[in-house]
Amino acid sequence: MNIVIIRQDHLGDLVLTTPLIRALSLAGHQVTVVARRSSLPVLEGNPHVSRLVALEDLAPEFPRGILALGSGIRKLRPDLILVPDAKPTKMLLGVRAGFFGKIITMRGGAASRFLLCRSLSSGLPSRLRHYSEVMLDFAREIGVPADGLKLEIFLNEQEREAGKAQLQERIGARKVVIVHPGSAGNTCNLPIDIYAELVERLLGRSEVGIVLSGIASEREKFRADFSRFEGNPRVWNSMGEFTLRQLCAIIAQSSALVSVGTGPLHLASALRVATVSPFCRRRGLCSRVWGNLGAAKSVVIEPPESICAGREGLSHCNFESTLGADQLLEALRPFVS
Repeated sequence: MNIVIIRQDHLGDLVLTTPLIRALSLAGHQVTVVARRSSLPVLEGNPHVSRLVALEDLAPEFPRGILALGSGIRKLRPDLILVPDAKPTKMLLGVRAGFFGKIITMRGGAASRFLLCRSLSSGLPSRLRHYSEVMLDFAREIGVPADGLKLEIFLNEQEREAGKAQLQERIGARKVVIVHPGSAGNTCNLPIDIYAELVERLLGRSEVGIVLSGIASEREKFRADFSRFEGNPRVWNSMGEFTLRQLCAIIAQSSALVSVGTGPLHLASALRVATVSPFCRRRGLCSRVWGNLGAAKSVVIEPPESICAGREGLSHCNFESTLGADQLLEALRPFVS
C-alpha cells in the first residue's frame, strides 16, 4: 500500500513519528510523508520514506485552500491516509475532499467521525506512555508490528564532518554543550535569565564550548540576555545561522543539550545525544510522554510536586523560581567533566 502520513504540526512531532514510519516500511508499505517544508529536511536520507511532500506545495495558502489541498492529495494516489493530529478541521476537510478511501486520525474529534474517518484515541494523559508509542497505534490499527521506539535521523558522513569542522572553527577542540533556551510556547520553560546564568557558570567552572541554538527571531529576542558573552571564544550564538540539517550535525557532535521538551530535544534523542531537561510533572507534559528516548544518561529535573499539582489543564508556567542554574549545572557535570 501507498500510505500517506500527514503532519502539519511541530518538528518534534514529526521526529517522534519515525518509529511508525519504520514499522510501516518494514511491513512492505510505501510511506509518503506530507509535512511543512521547514520540517521535512529532518527525514532526508531516511530509507523508510518513499517520498517527501511539502504541505505548501499541495496547498500554498494552508490552512485555507481546501480544494487545492484535496487536489494535491488526490495526485499522491494514496491507499490509506494517516493523520496523527487532525486539526484544524479545514485541513481534514481538504484531505477528505481529495480522498474517499480509508483515513485514520487522532485528535480529530467529532469532525473526524462526521467525515467517516476511523478516529483513534491517544489515551493521554490518563494512559501515560511516550508519544512515539502512541504513534504506533496507527500501525497496530492496520495489523503492522512495531519495530521498537527508536527515533531516527540519518546524517551522512559529509554532514557530520561539516558539523565537526564548524565547531572546530568557532569554539575549538572542546567538549560542547548546546543550550537551547526557546520553546515556541509549546511547553513550560525556565525564564531566559536562568539560561544566561547557566552559560556564565559553565564558563567559570569548566572548559567546555557552548553553542546557543534557536531561530533567527530568538536571536533578537534574547540579545540583551546573552550580550555579555559576545566576543567570548568559547560561546557561539548560532541562533538563526543553521539549516535544520546543520543543526542536527552540530547536535550530533555535542556532549549534551540543555532544552525543555521541544524540537531540539527530540533531535538529540534521535541522534543518541544526552539532554538535560526541565520538565513539568503534569501527566500531559511530563518526561514520560515527551522525554529523551535515545540517550540513557539523559537527566530530567522537575519542580516540586506542589507547583504542578496546583495548575490546571496544559497551561504553561516558568517553574516559579523552583528550578535554577545550579540544578542545570549539577545535572551537566557528568557530561562536561
